Amino acid sequence: NNEYVRTQELFLKHDENRDGLIGVVELIQLFRSMGLSLCPQALIDAVKANDLTDVYSFSDFWRILDFLRDREGFSDAKFEDTIESFQHFDVKHQGQITTRQAQHALKWNGYLLGLSVFSEQDHWKEKYAQRGLICEAEFLRIAREHDEADLKVIRSVYRQKAADKGVGLLAVENLPAALKLVNARYAAYHGDWIKQNPISEPLLDFEDFRKVVEAFRLLVRDTF
Repeated sequence: NNEYVRTQELFLKHDENRDGLIGVVELIQLFRSMGLSLCPQALIDAVKANDLTDVYSFSDFWRILDFLRDREGFSDAKFEDTIESFQHFDVKHQGQITTRQAQHALKWNGYLLGLSVFSEQDHWKEKYAQRGLICEAEFLRIAREHDEADLKVIRSVYRQKAADKGVGLLAVENLPAALKLVNARYAAYHGDWIKQNPISEPLLDFEDFRKVVEAFRLLVRDTF
């Protein structure tokens, strides 16, 4: 089909030595060229689930893509958390929840808990207003949209607080201010969290910062 041909062409562009194989870096770049932002753990989980190594043919890439699509690009842990949130509110086991229940499920999963100056208004409920019900696959997609919106906020904050407008690293001393910009609620948890999770390195790269933010998302979620 058209998608298969298009992705095969993209694969060939990233296969610079034309041996039919790409490495991990090229694989990540390939997903980015398709507009798919994956956290490293999601890719690691997909590779492990498909019994692959650290070099990939096009058929390997297609298997990874198919696997990630089934779980909306989530890592194993986040996929399981999201499904658990849906099932918690699907008390009658009908495979559907209302839009109101979905909003509570999103909060249960750690989204919509607090605001950021970089947040944009989301109108996801309008898409389902007429039917009023959301199935598990649709809830996964909604959660993915919120996850991407959160990642966009994290990137914006990192660019503002890290050196050289985000090209450089984020000083740990700037972490409290950065967390507050990501989510106003996070500032209240920083003192206790840092005592239990001391950071030895004075500088954080983007992935380090994203992991810290994820820890705070789970912390706020668990107090919800």
